[in-house]
Amino acid sequence: MESLGKETARAERYKTKPALCMMDIDHLEEINDTYGYHAGDRVLSEVGKILNNSIRQNDLACRYGGGKFAVILSHNQAENARVACERFRERVVKHQFIHNSSHFEVTVSIGLSFFNHSKYETTFDLITKADNALYQAKNTGKNRVVEHNGQS
Repeated sequence: MESLGKETARAERYKTKPALCMMDIDHLEEINDTYGYHAGDRVLSEVGKILNNSIRQNDLACRYGGGKFAVILSHNQAENARVACERFRERVVKHQFIHNSSHFEVTVSIGLSFFNHSKYETTFDLITKADNALYQAKNTGKNRVVEHNGQS
């Protein structure tokens, strides 16, 4: 939250549009129920590593809670943010998750929002927009990236 606050203050000052991605592991509860919590923990760890290897050094990724991750993409063009989210989603899909002798696939749903300094948005507004886009991604089939439509 502190880093996001700093990034939105920087965006306000320099009139940039950082992006916030909210990502959630699809069906994590089912993985826990089927393979056990150790498998779920391993999925969280591996998804975190894939995420860290998929972002730029000046971006920030963190666990947001449960199966959710948040990523602040600073100094980014909208199209580049979309590409980064899709690249991450595809890397997770292609990754082979293994627990004991079980092999399984994992998908993620991603909500994407952009800070809009001209609308006097707050950090909370940016999180709300990304979270709403994430739930839209979850409710329209999962394993997809949905960008907030720009309306409050």
